[in-house]
Amino acid sequence: YKAKIGVLGKTGAGKSSLCNALFGQEICPVSDVAACTRATQDVLLEIGRNQGITLVDVPGVGESGERDKEYEALYRKLLPQLDAVLWVLKGDDRAYSVDIAFYQGLVKPYLDSGIPFIVVLNQADKIEPFREWQVEERRPGVKQALNIDAKVASVAASFGLKQSLIIPVSAEEKYGLSRLVD
Repeated sequence: YKAKIGVLGKTGAGKSSLCNALFGQEICPVSDVAACTRATQDVLLEIGRNQGITLVDVPGVGESGERDKEYEALYRKLLPQLDAVLWVLKGDDRAYSVDIAFYQGLVKPYLDSGIPFIVVLNQADKIEPFREWQVEERRPGVKQALNIDAKVASVAASFGLKQSLIIPVSAEEKYGLSRLVD
């Protein structure tokens, strides 16, 4: 059995960076400037003979109306094939209308059929006050940790989810990855 987990979300949220961090190597191309994922990328982690996990890194929504229509069709085709969905949000972003629209209109109906869904609050190290980030320990400072908790509560309320389904991580800083894997 090979579980298939979709990594979905808005463009620039760090979906490909998250895949790279989870696998510990640069397997998905990333760009600081432009969207670079144009087609699904399957990344297989083999755990044993004929066992493993496939992360499916998909193009991000919110780039343009034309692309959103294209990606909506892609998401509709892909969602029934997934065993779980990771929806990646950018931690320091406040504009979630595109994410919520795709979640409500496209993803949620599949979740009602039992597919597990987790919101990954990526780039948690950039949540204010970002200068508090404890670089050596790879963890947030005191006030930043409180703001991360507040952000988790806010996102949970916006999506209508339990706070336990919102996991703050930083792919860049390798923060929260083990919790996400668990």
